[in-house]
Amino acid sequence: MACLAGVGAELAGYVQSAKGADIVYAIDGCSTACAKRVLERVGATPQSVILTELGIEKGTTPASDAVVEKMYVAIRDGSWSPQKERVDKQAGSCSCGGNC
Repeated sequence: MACLAGVGAELAGYVQSAKGADIVYAIDGCSTACAKRVLERVGATPQSVILTELGIEKGTTPASDAVVEKMYVAIRDGSWSPQKERVDKQAGSCSCGGNC
């Protein structure tokens, strides 16, 4: 695991960790995919996991052991929906439906 804020701030150690990892998962709360974009900007190639595609909704789904387990299993087994190309109606807008 690495600190996404450190990667976004382009702190050398965090960037090198992200770029040097065998597998990088970007876990995003919605299809805007901010974590994925931060990682791509520094040259990492993340596999994108969008929580809304797992039925986990920002601001609605309570944090619980069951939700964390669901995320873990989906990532471990690769059973999440691979991110498809998305076009936001407004560049940079969040697509969470106003829940963030």
